[in-house]
Amino acid sequence: MVNLVLGQLNDRISFQLARLAIVLAFLVGTVFAVVQIYLDFSDEEQSRQTQLEEIMAVAQPVASRAVLRLDEQLAKEVALGLIEYNFVVSVNIIDDMNRSMALEVKDRVATSNTRWLTRLISLETVETQLDLPLNYTDQRHVGKLIIIADYDLYLAQFYERSLVIIASGFLHTFTLAFLLMIFFHYVLAKPLRNMTVQLGALDPAKPHLFKLSVPLPHKTDELGKLAKAVNMLIKAINALMEEQEDAQKRLSIARDELEFRVNDRTAELKHEIRERLRAEELLKDANIQLEDRVDGRTKELSQEIERHKSTLIALSDMKEAADSANRAKTSFLANMSHELRTPLNAIVGFTTIMDEEMFGPVGSERYKQYIKDIQDSSTHLSEILGNILDLAKVEAGELTLNEENVDVEKMINNCSKMFVVMAAEANITIKQDIPQNLPLLLADELRIKQIVINLVSNSLKFTPSGGTISISCALNDNGGLLLGVEDTGEGIPREKLHKVLEPFAQVDGSSGKSFQGVGLGLSLSKSLAELHGGKLWIESELDVGTKVFVEFPSSRTI
Repeated sequence: MVNLVLGQLNDRISFQLARLAIVLAFLVGTVFAVVQIYLDFSDEEQSRQTQLEEIMAVAQPVASRAVLRLDEQLAKEVALGLIEYNFVVSVNIIDDMNRSMALEVKDRVATSNTRWLTRLISLETVETQLDLPLNYTDQRHVGKLIIIADYDLYLAQFYERSLVIIASGFLHTFTLAFLLMIFFHYVLAKPLRNMTVQLGALDPAKPHLFKLSVPLPHKTDELGKLAKAVNMLIKAINALMEEQEDAQKRLSIARDELEFRVNDRTAELKHEIRERLRAEELLKDANIQLEDRVDGRTKELSQEIERHKSTLIALSDMKEAADSANRAKTSFLANMSHELRTPLNAIVGFTTIMDEEMFGPVGSERYKQYIKDIQDSSTHLSEILGNILDLAKVEAGELTLNEENVDVEKMINNCSKMFVVMAAEANITIKQDIPQNLPLLLADELRIKQIVINLVSNSLKFTPSGGTISISCALNDNGGLLLGVEDTGEGIPREKLHKVLEPFAQVDGSSGKSFQGVGLGLSLSKSLAELHGGKLWIESELDVGTKVFVEFPSSRTI
C-alpha cells in the first residue's frame, strides 16, 4: 500500500517539482549557511589575533628589558602575568642564545565537548611568536616571546551560532517546499491531469470529431496555448492523412520510373568498374617502384640518426658534469655562510654589550672606537654572508616566499628612514614619488625590503655629495607595479650594464676601490624580483646617473 501511494506521488508533476524545490532550497540554504558560518569563523579568528597582538604588545617592552638585563625574576613575572589569561596555555621567554629565561605552563587545560571539532577545522592550540627588540630605535632582536593559546575557548560562541543558523535553514527549506507542492498541484498538476484524460478519450479513427478544452482561468496562459496547439495539431493530422493517400498514388508511378533509371545506371557502373581495375594494376606497379626508393632512403636516415645519438650522449655527459659542479659550488657557499654567521652573530652581540657598557665601563676611549669598528665590520660581513646565503638558496631553488599583502608606500617609508642619517652625513637628498591610494602588493615583504635596501645602498655608494636619490612607485599600463630608484651618480658604461647584474661583478674592478661590498646586491635583487614573477633592468648614462627599475606582474596587484 505504501509503495502504491509513493508510486502515485512520483507520477505527479507537482510532487516532482516540490522534490526539485526541496533539493534546490536545501542546496541554496546550505550554501548561505556555510558562507555565513565561514564569515563568522573569520571574525572569530581576527578577534583572536587582535587580542593576542594587544596582549603581546603590552608585554613586549617589559620582556625585552628582562632579556636585555638577563633578569630572570622580571621575565618570570611577565610570564606569570600572561599565564593568568584563561586562553593562554603556556608562556616562554627566551634570549638570543635560545635559552629559556622564563617558562610557565598551566597545570590543567579547560575541558570542552567541542574540542574534537576544533581539531577537525583548525589547530587546537596556536603558537604566536614576537621578537624582542634591543630598544625602540635599534631593531636588532635580543630574544623572543612565545605564547601558546587554546583556540577552542575562542570558538565556543561560534559553535552555538552555527547550530542556530543550520537549524533555521532546514526549517525554512522544508516549509517552502511544502507550500510549493500545494501551489504546484492546484495551479499546474490538476489542470494537466484533466487535459490528459481528455486526450486519452481521443478516437484515432475520427480525430476530426475531437476538440481539447481547458479550464477558464488557463485560457490565456501556457495551458491554454497548449490546448490550442493540440487542436491545431489534430487539424493538421487530418490534412496530412488526406495528403498521404494522394502521395501513395504518386509514389507508385515514381517507383516504376526509378526502376528503369536504375537499370540504365547499373550498366554504366559496370563499365566504370572495369576501367578502375585497369587503373589499380598500374598503381600497384608504381607502388613497388616507390617502396624500393623508400627502403634506400630509410637506410641512409638510420645511419644519420645513429650519428646524432652519439652526439646527444656526449652533450648529456657534459651537461651533467656542469650541473654537478654548480651544485657543489652552491652547497659550499650555503655551508660556509652558515658556519661564518654563527661566530659573527656572537661578535656583534658581545660588541653591542661592550659598546653600551652594560656590565661596567670599558676604559680607554680608543678601546671604544675599536669596539665600534669591530661592530661595524662584523655587521657588514654578516650582511655580505646573508646575501651570499640568499643567493645560494635562490640558485639551489630552496628559497621560498612568505607571501602577504604588502603596503608598498609604508614599506618604502620605513626603508627610507634607515638611510636618513647616512644620506645626511654624505650631503645627499632622498626623495619619494609615490601616488596616494596605491594598491597592495601580494609578495614577501622581507624580500621586497631587501630589494629596496640594496638599490638605495648602491645609489648612496656612487652618488657624490650634493646629489639626489629618487624612489618612485606607480602602476604601469598592464596594471603591474613598477618600482624605481634613480640617482645622480657617476653612471655605468653601456657595455658593462649586463655585467653588474652577475654575482660578484662590479663596475670598478680595482683592488683599491673606496666602496664596501662584493657585488651581490643587484644580482640578488634581480633573482628576488624574478622569484616574484617580475623583472629588473638598469638604464644608465655616464656622468648623468643611473635608474634601476623592478616590475611586478599585474597578478600580484590587489
